[in-house]
Amino acid sequence: MSDMMDIIRKYLSEKFSVDDSAIRPAASVTELGLDSLALLELIAMLEEDFGISLLEQDDLTPSSTLGQIAAALEARTAVGARS
Repeated sequence: MSDMMDIIRKYLSEKFSVDDSAIRPAASVTELGLDSLALLELIAMLEEDFGISLLEQDDLTPSSTLGQIAAALEARTAVGARS
């Protein structure tokens, strides 16, 4: 599992009380019982922690998988590291 998935796992289990066994890369936000507001809260926390912006072209929605969110986060942090 990637470092980003570990961070997402931590937020979901600690901040949103999601069962750790349900948190896997193929799970969508809605499969975890979260809505679009929870997704926005998760993204805001990640953006703040990493000092990045997950842009509209990342196209993250409640049907996005955790793997997709982790990949978008990894791409944005890699771009920031190259700047």
